Amino acid sequence: MVLGDDPGPLALYLNACTLLVLPLLAACSKPAPTHTPNVEVGVEPAVVRPEPAVLSPLQRSRLEYTFQAAELAHRDWPAMQPALTCVLLVEPELQWVINCDVAPTSFERTSQQFHDRAVFVHRGGSFESEGQARSTAELLATTPAAAQVPTRNTRGLPGERPWLVVGSLEALAQFHPAFPSATTEAWVSVVMHELVHTHQLRAPGSERFVDQIVTLQRTPAKLTELYLDNAPFHALIDREYALLTTAALTKPTDKQAAREALKRWLKLYQRRTTSLRALPNAEQLIADDVLFSYIEGVARFVESQFLEDPSLHPSAAALAEDPRFKDYALFRDRGYAGSPNRQLDEHYFYAIGYHLCVLLDRLDTSWRTRVHTRDQFLYDLVREVAVSSK
Repeated sequence: MVLGDDPGPLALYLNACTLLVLPLLAACSKPAPTHTPNVEVGVEPAVVRPEPAVLSPLQRSRLEYTFQAAELAHRDWPAMQPALTCVLLVEPELQWVINCDVAPTSFERTSQQFHDRAVFVHRGGSFESEGQARSTAELLATTPAAAQVPTRNTRGLPGERPWLVVGSLEALAQFHPAFPSATTEAWVSVVMHELVHTHQLRAPGSERFVDQIVTLQRTPAKLTELYLDNAPFHALIDREYALLTTAALTKPTDKQAAREALKRWLKLYQRRTTSLRALPNAEQLIADDVLFSYIEGVARFVESQFLEDPSLHPSAAALAEDPRFKDYALFRDRGYAGSPNRQLDEHYFYAIGYHLCVLLDRLDTSWRTRVHTRDQFLYDLVREVAVSSK
């Protein structure tokens, strides 16, 4: 996604989004220590109560807009259920639970409501993660947003509904290097990316991998390491990327070009798979490549579609007073050719998966409702294209 006119900082964001909340917020944020003033013996100190915390109208309007955008995307990604998704909005000294009936034990119920549910708040600038205290500033500096879905192995956030954890735009602009000039619509696209993960981790078939991902038994770290350290593998990925980007730059209505490109890519992918079989733990590397190209490629595709497709934009009236909302001026009429989301970096599976989605979409948008049912997700859909005569 684009965070400003200069796409330079983009790589800092693109792979900072975390697929799942680490055992983060198991007891979300210990209250900040209080200071006891010196008082004279026999004199009762005055009880100073903090002013009630209030979710600002700006944050509320952004969240309303985000939920409306997610409902528009829900038509293609039915397991993305924004109405049932709890949100933990992180600010440096206040953290909010929104659209949820439950909250971590350290949160207090406020008098405010969001979509007929109570808003909860926690005061403090730290939280516990795996028994150690971390500041919210640390979290904001590394993790703009994250998704969590309940499984039997989930620890941390309560309840049986999916969770989205996201820093407020102002907090991310203060602490995260990719966000100082980010627009509201770019921030919303971050949320859309993570909401796609709630779809992927709950859709039929996700039982094959969800527990391993939630417990961090499967991560893409070895794939990133392989791309950085194995020159032949790096060269094969670069060749695939060149083929896919060239094809994506052709006319979107040219179905034959998309089909031929996917057939050629499949041959290159088979060559890459053959090279991997010479490595230790080859089968796991191949399986992880299949999985994370689907997980991150599809999420990037949906994020990009949101920014580029006006039919996915709710009415902007609610954001009329938002100084960071630019009405998609950075994205309007740019399409694929103007999207920095197509760049390749060490987390190559984002870009490869995204481009496969772009080309599949030109052939038949129904892949969106079928991809999660395939054993090898995007790659199986490409195989179906390769053997098709249409």
